[in-house]
Parts: sequence; C-alpha cells; structure tokens
Amino acid sequence: MKTAAIFLLLGSAALADVAFREACKYESLVKQPPFERRTFFAVDKTRVEETEDGLVTIFRLDRGLEWVMSPKNPRVMEIPLKAAAAAGAAELAEQKKQLLATKAKLEKEIADLEKKLKETKDAKLKPPLEEDLAALKHRLENVETALTVGKPVAWCRATAEKDTILKHPCVKYAVYVNGALTQEAWVSDEFKGVEEYRKLVAAMYKKYDVVNDESAMQTALLAETKGMPLRRRVLEERGGEPGASGKNPMDIWLVSEVTELIFTPVAAAQFELPPGAHK
Repeated sequence: MKTAAIFLLLGSAALADVAFREACKYESLVKQPPFERRTFFAVDKTRVEETEDGLVTIFRLDRGLEWVMSPKNPRVMEIPLKAAAAAGAAELAEQKKQLLATKAKLEKEIADLEKKLKETKDAKLKPPLEEDLAALKHRLENVETALTVGKPVAWCRATAEKDTILKHPCVKYAVYVNGALTQEAWVSDEFKGVEEYRKLVAAMYKKYDVVNDESAMQTALLAETKGMPLRRRVLEERGGEPGASGKNPMDIWLVSEVTELIFTPVAAAQFELPPGAHK
C-alpha cells in the first residue's frame, strides 16, 4: 500500500508544490518502532524519505520511472511505471479469486441464517437475526459490485468522532473497500491549501490511474469529502477474516499523522538522483 500512497501525491502542471512530514507507527501484536516519513511533490515528480529503513523513493511520472535508493544497496533500483501498473493488474486478478471465495462464503452464511430465522419461534430473537442478515446481504451486494466493475469498490462514512490536528478541526471517516473496513481518515477542509491538495490528487488520477485498494480508498475520500486527510489509519496487512467490527486482532495497521504541511516550491534537485549514483 505504501507504493500506491506515493502515487497519489503526484501533481500536474500549473499546481503549487507541496511538502509534508508525517509521524508514523504500526498497530499490531508485534511491536515495531515508530518512524518518520517526509514527502515532497511537484509537477509529475515525488520524493518520499522514510527513517524506518532509510529508503528514498523518487517517482518521475514525466519519465515513466521510479527510483528506489537504500543505504543497504549502493545501486539505484530503476522501475518502469508500466511494470508497476502490470503488478497492479496481477494484484487485481488475485483479488478477484478472493472475492469469489468471499461471495461463496457469504451466500452460504445468508442461506444458513435465513433458515435459522425461519425456524426461530422466539420473537425477541428475530430482530438481531434480521439485522445480521441485512448486514450480510449488504456485504454480498458490495462484493458482487466489485466483481462486476472489475476493480475494488470503496465508499466513506462520516463518524461522530472529531479531533484537532495542526490546529485544524477534523472529522473522522470510516473507509470501506468491498464491504470491509480498510481505512480510518481524519479529514479537514478548514485550512489554506486544501483545495490545492485536492487538485493535485484529481490531476494524478486523470493522468495515471492505479487500480488497487489504496487508489479506491483515495478516490472515495476525494469524491465524498471536501478536505485532506491529516491522519490516516490504513490496513497494511489483514490477519484473517474481519470480525463483527470489521477488524481482526491479527491485522496490521499503519497510522500516519501530518506534523508539518508546507505549500511552497520544492527544489528541483530533490527529484534527481544524487551525484555518483549507479543504476
């Protein structure tokens, strides 16, 4: 998901540069150290630095290339973006297999619950069973939609939870992909520059469409909110079948919160390979 998130920050002509710093941490049963991520992006160019492993990734959409630099490897890894798109297609094919398996399981659960509801004599037990049945049918509808359109389907739901980040009031949104909770985003539209960010994201999708869970979530946030996420809690790895809350104790979540946000020009050198770099 990290790669897809980077793609979302690519810009288009006549838009201002943007840079931001994020504090990041994992939420999982296995404790992992927190890290910082710094992102710089301009027209068709993005640079992401992570203290977690010292990795630096530069996307040059204008050249159709991705450069990855690691302190553990003296050579620069150069990846054509078309290869990344092909990898996304492979991921989509695997997702279709998972969706078909999920559909079969849901259909069985619905049939079993309908039978149980029909056989239940206690009127007090019927409402919760009917509620469970409606939830299963709703999830099945979303799975069928995802299979029909051939790509992940995402939508957002505003919650009652609010917070303040960088002195900006935020509303928490729950983001679902194919019926499963996959992201929580704290979104604010009450600061200067938010429209610039939204234009950058919209221009990115118009020029380069990455079809995966991450792009589906970001498209939904762009369409169903008016702001920019200042904190995101994203499902990095699912540990098993989601429980009633849409989560599983074995899930791994990545929480990233913007600690500094700047709408100023970024030096062109940030998007070039350093002198002496070897591919």
